[in-house]
Amino acid sequence: MPRRPPVVLLRALAAALVLGTVVGCSAQVAVKPYVIDEASIAACDTFYQDLPTTLAGQKSAEVVADRAAAWGDPAIIVRCGVEAPTALTLDARCDYVSGIGWFSERAGKDYLFTTIGRTFFVSVQVPAAYEPAADVLVELAKPIAAHDPVVKDCV
Repeated sequence: MPRRPPVVLLRALAAALVLGTVVGCSAQVAVKPYVIDEASIAACDTFYQDLPTTLAGQKSAEVVADRAAAWGDPAIIVRCGVEAPTALTLDARCDYVSGIGWFSERAGKDYLFTTIGRTFFVSVQVPAAYEPAADVLVELAKPIAAHDPVVKDCV
């Protein structure tokens, strides 16, 4: 009669399989491709390396895109080197958060913030689930200031 493996060994094997399934199925965030300012690629690459591992209490997520970063579910998405928003005009409102000028707009239920007056544009999409949305901007101020110098203050 064949020996049955001990119950402890079976439980350990089952736990390892479950853990492997959970780890192997980590969520990926799909980010729509966008036109990137070619002159900002190198600066954006170093900017992405300097971003925090957690944002708004959310862990970073794997992104299916060339140049973007994301945290949480629903995902907070940061894009570097984006084009100027079409709604951004000379008389558009500019809000300062931790020394960074931002143009704000709604994207459905989400907020879309884009830096103003810097070498290149950085956009931050913040789902409505993260209130107040400006807290995310506070956490991103340091890497933006370090990698995207001010060209002209927004007023």
